[in-house]
Amino acid sequence: MTIKENLYMEYVIAKNKLNALIGEKLIGGDNIDEFFESQTFKNVASSFTKDELRRNIHNVEVSYNNALDKKRTEDYFSTEEGKAEKERLTKEYDALLKERTEIFKKANSELNIFIKDFLGEEWGVRYGRYSTEIGIVKDVNDNVVNFVFGHTFTIHYGNLFEKKFEMNYGCLGSFDLLNDKALRPAYLMGMAKFANDKDRLNRLHLYLKSLDEDISGVEGRIDKVSDKLNHPVEN
Repeated sequence: MTIKENLYMEYVIAKNKLNALIGEKLIGGDNIDEFFESQTFKNVASSFTKDELRRNIHNVEVSYNNALDKKRTEDYFSTEEGKAEKERLTKEYDALLKERTEIFKKANSELNIFIKDFLGEEWGVRYGRYSTEIGIVKDVNDNVVNFVFGHTFTIHYGNLFEKKFEMNYGCLGSFDLLNDKALRPAYLMGMAKFANDKDRLNRLHLYLKSLDEDISGVEGRIDKVSDKLNHPVEN
């Protein structure tokens, strides 16, 4: 056999192993030895490059492992013990998601109180995992804050690679100094006041740091429960 034919044979064996597991038709039918001797086998093998065949072998092996893991999970969760464990884990997972949602709700509420006390009642906050938007509130729809003229200044706290505490703001464009109904001067004054009060900024920094730790803790627990739901046999 040529190198390509050997690689294609390896692929067919791996693919048939997968097909048998998931209940699909086998390549070559019932007589695989006859298929390996056929002209069809040789023609198909020669139609691929060596790299393509190696890549196909890798992909089907990954698919087999995933399918096997899925079957083991389904088999386990079909047992009485597995059903009880799945119910327990699902409840725990849902409770953790709710806990995470409540942390975000509480953060938005407390940050809004903080910023209104700091800059005035017309100001508001939209908290995010790694960034918090601050601006003059236009309205609130479905508990989502919308800001006037679509502008906010953003506080960035942390990311996946490093911890940081930074501020970013975009250009507001030109506006009529004597007739600006969009409150740009008030926005600029508020932004300057915010950036210059180091005492409050330190308090905000500590608060965001505490939030980050709380959310990371809950998300770590979510990941563990999710892993047990997806791979109960390994756990």
